Amino acid sequence: MTSNEIHKIQTRCHWDVTHNGKFEYADSYVPYFWDLYLDGFSDRDDGTTLEFDVNDLDIELFPELAKKPVVALIETDSGFVIEVDAS
Repeated sequence: MTSNEIHKIQTRCHWDVTHNGKFEYADSYVPYFWDLYLDGFSDRDDGTTLEFDVNDLDIELFPELAKKPVVALIETDSGFVIEVDAS
């Protein structure tokens, strides 16, 4: 992935979490993983919680994920997407 592509993804995700909407106040990587889910990708989906195994590309995009093996997301009844503790 080129540095321009990385910057584009990071910028969009930062915008998503700093403006009112589904991702407000979430960590910047949450919209990225939600987009993966919408594109049909998740490592585990129990019908409530989506889990994504963090890989090298994820860490390249979001270095703060380096010590996080799994990202787990839920969509609340209010429509917000939030991170929860992985099972």
